[in-house]
Amino acid sequence: MKKKTIAIMNDFDGTLSPKNMQEYSLFPSIRKTPKEFWAETKEFANNNKMDEISAYLYKCIEIANQSDVRTCEKDFSSMGSAITFFPGVETWFDKINDLSKKLGLHTMHFVISSGIGELIDGCKIASKLDGIFACRFIYDKFGRPIWPAGLVNYTTKTQFLFRINKGIFKVGQDEEVNKYVLEEARPVPWDRMIYIGDGLTDVPCMKLVRDKGGLSLAVYNKSKKNSKKLAQQLFDENRCSGFFPADYSNNSLLSNCVENYLRLLASKIDFETSLNANHPTSRSTK
Repeated sequence: MKKKTIAIMNDFDGTLSPKNMQEYSLFPSIRKTPKEFWAETKEFANNNKMDEISAYLYKCIEIANQSDVRTCEKDFSSMGSAITFFPGVETWFDKINDLSKKLGLHTMHFVISSGIGELIDGCKIASKLDGIFACRFIYDKFGRPIWPAGLVNYTTKTQFLFRINKGIFKVGQDEEVNKYVLEEARPVPWDRMIYIGDGLTDVPCMKLVRDKGGLSLAVYNKSKKNSKKLAQQLFDENRCSGFFPADYSNNSLLSNCVENYLRLLASKIDFETSLNANHPTSRSTK
């Protein structure tokens, strides 16, 4: 039976939210401006030959401890409640799900981010997501973060596309992810996947989904200098299928594009189903 599951994968910072998630509550609590924090992180990464993602997680722990700021898992989650979103985001998921149901589809929503998963857990849209793949901490017996539990950087983001494609959502099932699975046996075929991102860090995911037959979209912040220029560049370089303002409201360009793609997928699935209606078994290979 043809699959009717659709997966929409979203970056977070700059895609769903106008700013980096740490800027809403975490940075103010440790008394650092974004410029100060990222400059210190970059210098620390260069001096220690570190990946910048692992460097910023280390600096979050270090500075919070120095500032005597509580950063247990519940504290991070509480900070996440302050995150704000682009227009229409908070009603986007229900709207897409309602349309999907009318079309006979089942749409799943994921975030794939280099941000802090515990912050996303506490944000207003967390309950709307089927999966959050992001950096996380492990905690000591007092609830203090002591080490990254997982890192998601710009290239490792792509592993989560394969997890979704194969229906393996539990982090740690590395052997399962690497097992060979026939394309037709995968729960979420590539052409049923939509990736939405905003910048160069999303290029590996955008390119992979697009090249595999899915839909990749770049969004830009209308109030941010050079944001549209970058989205245009991604489109011109064939990194994405299209680019739109980061507006998820009803009848916005982005919303109409995604909704029309869902209609296209529903029609395609119906066509394939009717085409194979009289062929319940695979064709002979003779």
